[in-house]
Amino acid sequence: MPNRQATDASLKPYCLPSGIKAGRNKGRLRSLPALQMAAIRPAESTTTHVAEDEPKMKQQNLLLVQRRRPISDAVTNLTNPVTNTSSASPLPPWQQKGQDEIIPKSARTSHLWLKISCSSNVLSQTDVESPAIYQLRIDTLEIWDCSASEKELSKLLSYLPYLSKLEIYSCEKIKMVGVVEQQKTTHNMGFGQTGPQQQETRGEEEIATVAVGGEALVLLPTQLQELMIQNCPQLTLLSSSLNHGGQGGGGLQGLRSLRRLDIIGCPKFLSSYSFSGFPLPTSLQILNLRDIEGIVTLEPLSNLTILYICNCGDLKGEGVWPLAQCRLAVLFVLKTPKFFASSEPQNSPLSCKIEITTDDHTGFLAAPICSLLSSSLTKLYLYSYENDEVERFSKEQEDALQLLSSLQELRFQFFCKLQCLPAGLHRISSLKTLRIEYCQAFRSLPKDSLPCSLQYLYIAHCPALKSLPKDGLPSSLQSLRIWDCPALKSLPEDSLPSSLRKLDIQVGNSKELMWQCRKLKGTIPIIED
Repeated sequence: MPNRQATDASLKPYCLPSGIKAGRNKGRLRSLPALQMAAIRPAESTTTHVAEDEPKMKQQNLLLVQRRRPISDAVTNLTNPVTNTSSASPLPPWQQKGQDEIIPKSARTSHLWLKISCSSNVLSQTDVESPAIYQLRIDTLEIWDCSASEKELSKLLSYLPYLSKLEIYSCEKIKMVGVVEQQKTTHNMGFGQTGPQQQETRGEEEIATVAVGGEALVLLPTQLQELMIQNCPQLTLLSSSLNHGGQGGGGLQGLRSLRRLDIIGCPKFLSSYSFSGFPLPTSLQILNLRDIEGIVTLEPLSNLTILYICNCGDLKGEGVWPLAQCRLAVLFVLKTPKFFASSEPQNSPLSCKIEITTDDHTGFLAAPICSLLSSSLTKLYLYSYENDEVERFSKEQEDALQLLSSLQELRFQFFCKLQCLPAGLHRISSLKTLRIEYCQAFRSLPKDSLPCSLQYLYIAHCPALKSLPKDGLPSSLQSLRIWDCPALKSLPEDSLPSSLRKLDIQVGNSKELMWQCRKLKGTIPIIED
């Protein structure tokens, strides 16, 4: 069985910071210097942070292109970051005599991150005539709020043979993307001997003529390893193959090196595919689909480790359980009500460890699914929303939950009307961590409801909680956190377990509770108030 713990650390699920709207770059660009373009050299010790969610760009350059400035201007910054205008040559570097090597070797061998924002054209005539851009190892490209055409974007992508990561945000004019598995190779990987005239012979005709129903499309480079497309509402995926006259798998199957795919806020992306197979490559390790319409099933992707599904209409969970027998370690399902209800689990329990997050507690807490996951599910996060009327779990759901014999962490969040925990939790002998958060109507823990294995109990933002049961906390408990529960006036002081090593009540609690806990200092090793 493959080791799923050794997953590449860079393949973390993408998450926008809370202060940044999805698909907009306003908050991201304000932290950059007030320049039209910036170049950050790898030799410098300082790093410009574009956003909190992006990694520090150590050993990596950032080329920022905004408005109508050509990319080659940003490239010139790498060559001559400080120029004396009085003695500067009137000719661009690539037209100056005696300049055989336009880009320094250090820049040509460094990994570059190109960001294009708020631009109406991504390639100017200056860029096309300059061999400088061809010498750079641009492996990451971000395009924000760009009104360029599909042809222009395809042309830009064709000039970047080292590109491994592509992110496209809020480009509303883009209507179709596709992959040509056997494109005409028009660039030379040794760009030091390649000039602009030779580059013109690449796929000009191919890019200009590739169209479906008279509409152009963006041709994605086949060497991509990560692809994110967000907030492109008109974008669709070409359903047929462009390889050998339409023969082949179609969709994105030509991206055989693709490890991560995020499609967010593109409802039409999968609406036009009409072929029998699922349009994604089997190389995928992370798949994140949000706000997608038209897709009704998932085929097994044997290398998938993380699957995120949110607001995907009629998407069904068919084919997901075989994934859990392979490498799938994280499953996240929100606002997709038919995902669990229509899935048909295998008869034999799964053996690989997995964690699941879902708001479909009705579909998930069923005996067939919980039996299948009895020995593999280690973490279960259950969510709910404001319109959820659930005040307590049904007997069938409680019985199904007790089947999860390997469960170590259980979380209940945003159950606005839930008043009590499911009965029978004490029968889950493997449970170590229990979290109850943002449950407005949650009132109390029933006596003898918690398992003797529980070590960490976190209760937060539950304004209706008034008491904890006497002798209701297990003797195994090591850490107790109570945050923002103003109706709770006291703890069962005489019956706190002797195993308790940490008590945390530092946020939003009543004065009475704070006073009582201060008196316990010296009896509990750590008290945070």
